[in-house]
Amino acid sequence: MSENNPKKQNTTIFGQILAGKKPATFLHQDDEMIVIKDISPAADHHYLVIPRVWIRNVNHLNPSHIELLERMWDVGKKVMRDLQVKEEDVDFIFHKPPFRSVDHLHLHVVTRNYFPLRSLWGLRYNTK
Repeated sequence: MSENNPKKQNTTIFGQILAGKKPATFLHQDDEMIVIKDISPAADHHYLVIPRVWIRNVNHLNPSHIELLERMWDVGKKVMRDLQVKEEDVDFIFHKPPFRSVDHLHLHVVTRNYFPLRSLWGLRYNTK
């Protein structure tokens, strides 16, 4: 189930960034999503793909979100390509509750040289 509550969205750090109330280092912006540098990177390249629509977490996804998820993945791949990072060196990870810090769905696009607890940290995204 998607939650589209602007008041709640604006209380998250991502909602504040989307509203222009908090600073961030943007690598991509469009009508559907933004990509920012992670404030506490766990790898050489660690970016967040954040949809503009507020979806609390992966437990609130449904089949209507498939196109959004695919677009998030495509934008994450493009950002890494633009930075000349090979796709085979990249993981695409969603936090799985309770392992999340922000109640706003976001895709971590991170090079594979990150900390070893990644299997506990989130769900790898794969379109296959």
